[in-house]
Amino acid sequence: MREVLSYCLGGALLLKRSSSVSASLGLARLTSAAVCPCAAQCILFCTVVKNCCVTSIDQSGAKVTVKVKDGREFTGDRIISTIPFTVLQDVKVTPAWSSRKKSMFEQMEWDKTVKVIVQTKSPAWLSQGVHGWPMAGSDHAWERVVDITGNEPGGYGNVFFYLNGTNAERLLARPRETRAQEIVDLFEKDMPGLFDEVVTVQDFAWSEQPWIRASFGAPPWVEPG
Repeated sequence: MREVLSYCLGGALLLKRSSSVSASLGLARLTSAAVCPCAAQCILFCTVVKNCCVTSIDQSGAKVTVKVKDGREFTGDRIISTIPFTVLQDVKVTPAWSSRKKSMFEQMEWDKTVKVIVQTKSPAWLSQGVHGWPMAGSDHAWERVVDITGNEPGGYGNVFFYLNGTNAERLLARPRETRAQEIVDLFEKDMPGLFDEVVTVQDFAWSEQPWIRASFGAPPWVEPG
């Protein structure tokens, strides 16, 4: 029986004994069952060890050894990692990454997506025939807004603004206490009457999450020729 270690984004280890390779978790969600048909099996029969910040992965011996921040060690025949490249570079790996892999990690370009999530007293925009993904877009700083009201109980309306690139960077440079509300204010100035009473406003920035530090990643663009 193989012992498989799966390191999960968010600081947890899955420990599983299996005769087949296991799937792993990312952000508490299963990877596609079409790609990893044994994903459900992994969840049902594995042990989840929380609060495991991995500091090193040693693949130089007959077994793989994973060390975590509190000093514990875990061993297995194989390791499956979903650690983003933005974080993986902080983990000591033995043998070291090949020069080509190291270059790939260093050259990846990452975006700093920010969501500004807003709840209103009611989805006033729906009564005006405004909805969709997005329901409105602009070249202004609020960029685009998406209706996610669905079957929200209590009659509330829910949307989020989706900011990337320069718009996200500009927002992240603003004071944390007021930056989300500034986006709402800009939107209401451009699109008066779509929001009624705003109940809550908050933001989520992927670049500020220690387990990922970025949102979308891609290889650098190379001019053809």
